[in-house]
Amino acid sequence: MTLPTLSIPISKANLLDVLDRVTQNAPNGAAAAPSISFGSNQASGMWLRPDGGLGFSANGASNFYIDGNGNANISGGTVGGKTGSFSDEVTMGFFTSNGNSQVNGHLSIASGDPQILIYNNGTTSTKAAITFGNDSQSWQVGHDQAGNGTDDFYVYHGKAETTPLHIGSDDSVALPGVVTIGASNTSGTQASLVLPAIDAGTASKRATILLGSAGGASDGWTFGRDNASSGANDFFFYSGTAKTIRLWMDDTGVGFNGLSPTTAPTLNGGLVEDGTASNATMASLINQVRLALINNGLCKG
Repeated sequence: MTLPTLSIPISKANLLDVLDRVTQNAPNGAAAAPSISFGSNQASGMWLRPDGGLGFSANGASNFYIDGNGNANISGGTVGGKTGSFSDEVTMGFFTSNGNSQVNGHLSIASGDPQILIYNNGTTSTKAAITFGNDSQSWQVGHDQAGNGTDDFYVYHGKAETTPLHIGSDDSVALPGVVTIGASNTSGTQASLVLPAIDAGTASKRATILLGSAGGASDGWTFGRDNASSGANDFFFYSGTAKTIRLWMDDTGVGFNGLSPTTAPTLNGGLVEDGTASNATMASLINQVRLALINNGLCKG
């Protein structure tokens, strides 16, 4: 809108012309030429969008607007660039009537200790998550998957409708899928899976892997180190069904089928092969072998 220059002295006709222009509606305008602008910059200001919303321009470009439904939108930015930038600590909220928020483009938060806090202020559910992708093919990471206030962390695969990673409130980790540990480098370096002791800082050095039902109470196999949780340097295989240690090894020897590890037995000298060995000599050697098998749990006495 351009107002006519007032003449001095002001005539009645000149004044009426100015008042007539003031009471007119502003033109619609456009991003490059906003209808309400500034004297020193006609390309910066506000204009009417085709849907009835309001657009805001800076030097002829508009990255912020309010659409015809009253929703505020920030758009623009390029790959590797950003639409908005925030420094230091910023409290910010984007919301619609249904509680959903959407930011298109790039959002950059820069500070000495950058953090993003996503929380649920509900009285029961504390579920809060970030979703990558659309509804049919998406990945989601978040807190309180069941929405009942549980202090857990999860990774959810929307397309497969599975949770490949779940960390419980007791720090237990569930990986229901196949976990592959391997080295992909050309040097052939081996990959390792390290299981620290469960009771770190105590005498116990127990660390185990369970194959089967939780806790091995009814079935499954457990193998690991320090069977008695006493700090011993031993290794064992435990059958949850039989409630028996089928294999138990330590620095001294091996035990089978529930027996503690024992050292390797010492046998007397071998029998002569000319057929002159007495029955007593043969019986003594056979009994030594028999006793060794029983003591190591390889047979019953």
